[in-house]
Amino acid sequence: MSNLNSIKMASCMLECAGIKGSGFFITPNLVLTCLHNLSIGQQVTGERPGEQKETFEFEVLDQDAGIDLSLLKVINNRESLNTLHVCSLEPVAGIEWESYGYPDTTNGRAIGESLTGDIRDYAEYTAGLEHDVVLNVTGYNVQTSVYDGFSGSPLVDDYGNVFAVFRFSGHNSLDAVSIKRAKPFLEKNNILCKQDYLLDFEEYACNCFAGFEDDPKRMCNAAAIGIKDQVKPDSITRDLLGKLYYPHNKDSLEDIIVLTSKRTLQPTADSGKDGWNC
Repeated sequence: MSNLNSIKMASCMLECAGIKGSGFFITPNLVLTCLHNLSIGQQVTGERPGEQKETFEFEVLDQDAGIDLSLLKVINNRESLNTLHVCSLEPVAGIEWESYGYPDTTNGRAIGESLTGDIRDYAEYTAGLEHDVVLNVTGYNVQTSVYDGFSGSPLVDDYGNVFAVFRFSGHNSLDAVSIKRAKPFLEKNNILCKQDYLLDFEEYACNCFAGFEDDPKRMCNAAAIGIKDQVKPDSITRDLLGKLYYPHNKDSLEDIIVLTSKRTLQPTADSGKDGWNC
């Protein structure tokens, strides 16, 4: 399911001393963007185009040149009703994303533009590079595509999580800085980062007690506390490597059934007639 409308409503167009960029609200009065969008000491303004145009003035709250990110704080008593949450998930190759920003084109600065794609590669740390995520962008054309002004746009997965910030360095390099890498910078500024799916069961627990009455729910919660502190999803996937089907994308149940039906199913040695691995 697309999260494009939510992304659009939380994004804003930025300008600083003639430098054009994009950003997005992560709290009602804080915007995350790329540091190279700014000229230090110069006024930063923001705008959200539309029928009810909103304008903002910002000051730089904090910045980190090592990851090319900056936090901006609204100073003209305005707040955004729409925000996005950030998540420090592992940027696995193949994860699909969508984004919304304001490239330096006539339409881009007037109404904005959406992008879609997937992760091409992830390098946890490479000396001399601010980014750690390399992107595939749908419809990318090195000769005609314009990405100036897109820097600072959020990369959002199928679950609505911002997992990276788009950056265009001007050398036809389409890359991003992951929230995983930016987590120390964000948490230093009291920004809450959601956990990686494979490090925290809470992502899966939201609806697990739907339909249960209070007593069974309390009993299950009490029994699960000890296990939760000892067992993590990534340890399960590591121990059962090759025996689990783990969908990278948020497909429907029908899609997953089709995918798994194309794989050879083998009975396990100790699971009986109903035990199957894929």
